[in-house]
Amino acid sequence: MKLSVVIPTCNRDNLLPDTVRILSERLQKEWPESEIIIVNDGESMNEDNRKFYIKYHASIIEKGHRGPSYSRNTGAEASSGSVLLFLDDDIDVLPGAIASLFNQFTDGTKAVVGRIIHKIESDDDDVRQFILGKENHMDEIRKTSKNNLPFEYGRSAMLAVTRDIFLKIKGFDEKLDEYYAWEDIEFCYRVENQTTIKYEHKAAGNHKWHVPSLAAYLSRCEDSAKSSVQVYLTHDNPRIATITGVGKMRGISGYFRYFRRLIFYCFLSVCALFLGRKLKQKVIHQKVILTKMKSIINTLNVKNA
Repeated sequence: MKLSVVIPTCNRDNLLPDTVRILSERLQKEWPESEIIIVNDGESMNEDNRKFYIKYHASIIEKGHRGPSYSRNTGAEASSGSVLLFLDDDIDVLPGAIASLFNQFTDGTKAVVGRIIHKIESDDDDVRQFILGKENHMDEIRKTSKNNLPFEYGRSAMLAVTRDIFLKIKGFDEKLDEYYAWEDIEFCYRVENQTTIKYEHKAAGNHKWHVPSLAAYLSRCEDSAKSSVQVYLTHDNPRIATITGVGKMRGISGYFRYFRRLIFYCFLSVCALFLGRKLKQKVIHQKVILTKMKSIINTLNVKNA
């Protein structure tokens, strides 16, 4: 059983070398019958970087500015393994992670999501704490649903599927490359329609994530919300409507919900001026929700125009 690791990347020469080096060392010890495929979606690699990746037995595909879904599909098409592991270019795979995946697939599993340990750097410690709290909460949910992971908790940072499942659902939806995020959740939605998704806590990797400010994080949230509208319009069913949050934002009721939330946010912000850090996390949380709600409303208006 051969493993093909597909890594899409875009101008991350400060992060990708360590990801490839560490991965290569883990594969040699834990899953020797394997290959690494880097799909470059950014500027052309310089010769020194190319030689470095080849040194660690990685093959390189140059595509350039087509998006993560296209890159993953391209890497999968070029691969030869019966199991495909999609790995982000800023993940340092921990010892034992690959072996844990191997054990899952030898037992007949078809889809596995690994554990991502976020190592967040930010100039705003409140933002860092907020993101860590959110991600840790999601990880606790993943652990409780280990053998039947709901698709909305799937992520492509470390996501492995058998080739037959990947081909059956026709890979990642490249229409979602217009915006950031949701392409992996939508992929897991279609995987879940074919097989059970498992969560393997031991298949872990450190995520090197730099979020410079709240504004930068909100920008990601805005793009994520835009992408969620596309997912909703593609799979118009009650579960998708609830998870994306798009269903309740349609029509005049969406504006009502937004302005009601805005009033609450303003009230909370005033309270935070007197109570300080005790309310800061809640203020950030409400700001994130407002950003997503506004982005969904605007995107729906454009789609319906």
